[in-house]
Amino acid sequence: MKIIQCLHTESGNYIWASGQVKNNMKVPTQSTPIGVLLHTTGANNPNLKRYVQPSKSDPNYNELIKIIGKNVYNNSWNRPTLKKETHYMIGKLADGSVGCAQMLPDNYACWGCGSGKKGSYNYYPTQYIQFEICEDGLTNRDYFLATKNLAVQFVVDLCKKYGWSSKNITSHNEARLAGYASSHVDPTNWWKNFSYTMDDFRAEVQEILDYGEPYAPSLNETVKFIGTKQWTSANKADDKFVKATPCEAVVKRIYYPNKSKHPYQLKGKGVNGFVNAEDIRKL
Repeated sequence: MKIIQCLHTESGNYIWASGQVKNNMKVPTQSTPIGVLLHTTGANNPNLKRYVQPSKSDPNYNELIKIIGKNVYNNSWNRPTLKKETHYMIGKLADGSVGCAQMLPDNYACWGCGSGKKGSYNYYPTQYIQFEICEDGLTNRDYFLATKNLAVQFVVDLCKKYGWSSKNITSHNEARLAGYASSHVDPTNWWKNFSYTMDDFRAEVQEILDYGEPYAPSLNETVKFIGTKQWTSANKADDKFVKATPCEAVVKRIYYPNKSKHPYQLKGKGVNGFVNAEDIRKL
């Protein structure tokens, strides 16, 4: 996937981690990360420009402003006095679409999750790549799906780059419970509204790592179904599913794939109902 390069070279985190400012910390500011940690912002503002802005010295400044949008309040995270930062952020671009921007190099220790009784996932030897998803009002399903799907794609790419599996994926809430982060519960506070969990997220990532990218089939095509859930209609509530088993199946109906919850009706030995698009692979 395409990542917008918008390094926050004016942020306190970047200046510190790049070695421009020395202090008495006993841990390296740069090292190879061991996993990826997911945050959500905790504020009703889905716009990337609220947090991400190019440095004035960035040769692509004008182009980045066109893509991301201009923060007229000058309160982005690209400030030397702000004591927080993550490596990446997902949110709305200036044109209303959802995109991902990089603010720190992967190997820089970020000021993302704070610390707990056992230490911190910010720093060596438990240093994680961390990214934020910009929250909205927490009730818009389309925005939830757009950001979640992009996050899945982003994390899949990171896992391929570093040779990780879904076991290397955690959240701020899970890092807190493990003793390596401050007392935040993201993304549970948001994702629970859509009956979606970090285990669901890891499962989606692992499915793609194991089976490849989801596939948009044609009517009457035989496909590979890899899911375990099916529904009696295309827009049945997520928690009203019937168990299914992976199998080869024929696409009997396609019901508004860009709008429906479960847009493909399949029929095979292990499935006979509507299924999620991400559970279909090319045979």
